Amino acid sequence: MNKVNLTINGKKYEAHVGIGFMELAIKAEKPDDSNIMNISTFPLMYHAISYAFLRKEKECPITKYDIYDWVDEKGLQSAEVEKAKDDFMKVFLESMKTHMPDASKGIDEAINALDKKKKVSKSGKKNGKKTS
Repeated sequence: MNKVNLTINGKKYEAHVGIGFMELAIKAEKPDDSNIMNISTFPLMYHAISYAFLRKEKECPITKYDIYDWVDEKGLQSAEVEKAKDDFMKVFLESMKTHMPDASKGIDEAINALDKKKKVSKSGKKNGKKTS
């Protein structure tokens, strides 16, 4: 079971990814060819949070529209939104390697790109040194 804590609009939520989450997201979003990779990040984040509450037999206190509103308020490139999105995607992609072993190379490349993104700050500094 892969899980990650996401901070959305100042509140922490546990998000679970795995086969149960995938079933929930695909059933709700109905992507082309039932391919979860055809669902955008923010609905996936919602379904991962919702699945974590479902596992505990509790009602999810957030909707995917709350997540969209948060993104609209903060902006796609805000540090808060980018951190939540990147943290989620890293765990989601790691989980996908289990279910899509043929895609492991491409998934590893995507994870490495997320890791490199974290090393470069908004100020243009990389590993403590200013980049040109």
